Amino acid sequence: MEEVNKKYKKILNDLLNISKNDSCIFSNVNNKTIFDVQKKFGDGLFNKIISEKDFNLPLTQINNEYFINQILKCNSIEELISLYKAFNEEIPDELNNLLKKNNVSIEKIKNELIKSMEINRQKFSFEWKLIVNKARALNEQNNLWPIHLGFIYITLRIDNKVVQAPMFFKEVNIKIKNSMVSIVSIGDIKINEKLIYFLESNNFLLNIDVDYSKMSIKELFEVIKYSWSQNFRIPETLKGFIPNFKDNEINNNTVMIWPGVSLGFFEPTGGYLRKLMLKILKEGHLDNILEVEFDKNIYKKTIIDSIFKKNFGFYKIVHSNLSQDKAIVSALNQNTIIWGPPGTGKSQTITNILTNILMFNKTALVVSQKKAALEVLKNRMESLEIFCLFILNDREMNKKKFYEPMKNYINFLENFNLNAEERMIKIISDKEKELMKLTNSIMKNDLVKENIILFSEFDKANGYNEELLNNLMMLDHNIKFNIEELRKIKNKKNKMVKHIIKYNNLQKNKHQYSSKKIKQQINIVANNFIDKPIDLDHFLVNKDKINPQLWNKLDLLKHNNDRKNKSWINDHNNLKIIIAKKIIEKIKNFDLSLKAKYNDFALDVRAASLDPTVLIKKHADIIKIIYPVIITTPETDLQSWTKGEFDYALLDESSQIYLEKGLPILYLAKIKILAGDDQQMQPSKWFASKLDNEENPFGKIESLLDYAVAKGVYALLLDKNYRSSFASLMTFNSQIFYKGELDVVDTWKENNDFLPIEVINVEGVWENSKNDKEIDEVIKQTLFNINKFQKIIILAFNASQQLAIESKIIESHPELEQAINEQKILIRNIENIQGDEGDLLIASIAYDKNTKLHATYVAKPGGKNALNVATSRAKDKMIVIKSINSEDIINNTSEDIMVFKEWLKFLDMNEEERKNYKYYKNEVIENEENERLINKTNVSIEIDNLTNILIKSIQEDLEKHFEDFNSKFDFVVNYSIGTLQIPVAILNKSTKQFIVGMFLDTYKYWKSYDEYVLDKDIENFFIIKKYPIQRISLLNWNIKKELIFARILDHLKKYKEDILKKIPEKINIPQNI
Repeated sequence: MEEVNKKYKKILNDLLNISKNDSCIFSNVNNKTIFDVQKKFGDGLFNKIISEKDFNLPLTQINNEYFINQILKCNSIEELISLYKAFNEEIPDELNNLLKKNNVSIEKIKNELIKSMEINRQKFSFEWKLIVNKARALNEQNNLWPIHLGFIYITLRIDNKVVQAPMFFKEVNIKIKNSMVSIVSIGDIKINEKLIYFLESNNFLLNIDVDYSKMSIKELFEVIKYSWSQNFRIPETLKGFIPNFKDNEINNNTVMIWPGVSLGFFEPTGGYLRKLMLKILKEGHLDNILEVEFDKNIYKKTIIDSIFKKNFGFYKIVHSNLSQDKAIVSALNQNTIIWGPPGTGKSQTITNILTNILMFNKTALVVSQKKAALEVLKNRMESLEIFCLFILNDREMNKKKFYEPMKNYINFLENFNLNAEERMIKIISDKEKELMKLTNSIMKNDLVKENIILFSEFDKANGYNEELLNNLMMLDHNIKFNIEELRKIKNKKNKMVKHIIKYNNLQKNKHQYSSKKIKQQINIVANNFIDKPIDLDHFLVNKDKINPQLWNKLDLLKHNNDRKNKSWINDHNNLKIIIAKKIIEKIKNFDLSLKAKYNDFALDVRAASLDPTVLIKKHADIIKIIYPVIITTPETDLQSWTKGEFDYALLDESSQIYLEKGLPILYLAKIKILAGDDQQMQPSKWFASKLDNEENPFGKIESLLDYAVAKGVYALLLDKNYRSSFASLMTFNSQIFYKGELDVVDTWKENNDFLPIEVINVEGVWENSKNDKEIDEVIKQTLFNINKFQKIIILAFNASQQLAIESKIIESHPELEQAINEQKILIRNIENIQGDEGDLLIASIAYDKNTKLHATYVAKPGGKNALNVATSRAKDKMIVIKSINSEDIINNTSEDIMVFKEWLKFLDMNEEERKNYKYYKNEVIENEENERLINKTNVSIEIDNLTNILIKSIQEDLEKHFEDFNSKFDFVVNYSIGTLQIPVAILNKSTKQFIVGMFLDTYKYWKSYDEYVLDKDIENFFIIKKYPIQRISLLNWNIKKELIFARILDHLKKYKEDILKKIPEKINIPQNI
């Protein structure tokens, strides 16, 4: 047992050692995040708050009235100074200035102070606006509403651990209307779970046997006085100031209880998770939570077998690419890590996973540290969200938003009378598999290249059929027919015979070529080829290469070569009906006990009076049946569920979830799915473990994702970025953080009127924890762009710069403040931006060349992860406002600082260099090759022989077909757009604008299904990115050349009306070639 405890020492420490920085364990009044209600707001508000269960009370007037009365009572300067210190208020400049003067009366000082307070009255609402904005931001991040009243304060010291915190909380909201600030409470009383856990871990038991949730604060205090008075010294009244000791002033080793009520930022949940984690450790289940196979090929085989070999199908309500489809298949079958770099469609992938879980009658627990990620998921689930119980704390603390969907759901179930059918979707269809088998049999032939070319030419001239080929094969390949001359005498067979004898000089070989044989040959030609535009002698010279069986297969391929790249999705409304029928069938089979429980549940839902956590605990049995999917954040109390009760646990943003918080969630499920990215933000720690022993397996593990990687859980990368409309917004991230494996390309636009990255150097100064020049520029750019972009994110590289920007907006720019309230503008710092995205990102770096960067967030371990997150939020444009350059940063041993320096270098590049950063960054590419990849016409050395033939043929025919093609257009091979290339592109020569691209199908994928779907996936990515693309197969190029040209012409004529020498007549442009 000692060895076991040693192994898990870090986890145990993290469970038991709660940081004093957590206000639920230790808090002081600072009048910024923690306020003493009686000191700050006076007796009147205090008495109403403790007496009323629900209240809506003004703050401003009470605060000023009480403090002014206290000032008037002071009779000396010393008393005034003591008053300000007692109320934790900063001594104003007015008082300090008056103290420096001689012979100033105390009355004058008091009058000046009161006058100053009246002047600053308006600033009161301004300060509370900042507090409310901070609370909303925290709620959006972690689903916890942070503003609470705290009461029944406890102080205690155990060794070096100090407690000064409230035992109970009551949620409140701060509302501001017309500069009037009010405190509103509609929440129940709840216990400080962290404090209780800490006390119980140290053998202090404080029990309350009654339901106190609906009591007023005063009623609960009376219960505590009665229940605890024998064991603890209880104050006679709650009225009084809360304890406000420094940690070294607390020395009592027994619990002391204090009066007073605080108002502030608290996050009191977490006790349930810690208890469950301790249970897992004690029962020895931890090592078995994430089971892995040694042979990782088992996982790969599961995916391949599912997609390609078995009679597999699945459901999708949002479009997905190949990497997402593979992630879905893996997640449904086995423990899986889904690597989701920024903007790669992680939420879409999760949506489709949940769709299949619902359709296959399974259950899932979905958890994310960030509430915002779950809100996105809720929207993506469309009509299927009705089957998911979202336990999300509304930012306005409105129970209606929790209960309304539940009411709608039970009404839907109770009045259901619908039918529907929906087919499953396959990644590769049965028809495509047959086509692959055909292609495979064709490409194995040694003379496949020659036969494809010959077949294409023959088919174009004659229209292939097997009988015609048989006639060709009956012709003597030693005879030259000179068919052009034969056509002139086609109705005179005797002359045709003489022509053949003379043309081939057959007089000397009459024994070999009799007149009868020649007539037979002439008959074959006259009956089959004389009217065909065919060079018959060309085919006969190559007759020994022709494989008739292969030609039959090529004919089949020709008629089945129109690959469909469309990504099919299911109708979510039909799926909703199918899922509902399964759930209703369960309800109809309820016994009397379950029927009674359901009726009780429906009554409580329609009454909508219970706190959501109480409802879930009370009705867990029914919720488990009618809600297959629970979606929430890690802190939610799920004690009604036991080990392995969910079929799946899906943890989003798992790199932000600490091990001791994530493992209890995984414990509740059979199959574990972890979505996340270790190149993005790591979690912020509640606990204060300092154990970094290399011998301990948990010593270096920070997040749940780290643990899963260390255990060897099978991982798949989502490899395509969809968020960014321009490659340059993500090429740096792809190359630096994802080794170039993340595919990023521009979204194609005919005209673009702005640069995706704009850099503004303002030469500001970083002083007093802000950069005023950058703040002014941020506001200027925001005002300029407010009506150009639907959503703007203002990003500061540190929290103080964020606060300064936010303060200036609230103080001086009401139109921007309104946009913030409507969430058209988000203000974030580099530590809390993960999960957000905007059309425009305006970033203020804030630091200047003299800043000691080693003390900044970007220089800390994990700073580069924060940079990756921060710089990947923009959809359309990023404006970087800065006062520092890359050369201002000297070489440093910190990897995080050097990544920041590299990013500053990236900002100095032009747009073309940023877009193709992958190739500029890769030093092994020679300069000539580098230039080729950026729009030169050289043919890549990687191009295979068949592709080379097709490229040359296309280029030659374009030059023949279009007048002055080379002077007006660029024909570019392997055209680079971000991290990917289009095999052939035609550009406007003068503007270098992309006009049309060509994907060349030379059947390179013939050996495997995987290569086929990958080839299709890349092409489809460009189609999704709106590129005008033509797919040209080697087989169809010669056969349908005019049709293909017509499609190309449709694009080119937008730019040059005079390019065509000869427009093919009566050509209907096909939709698919």
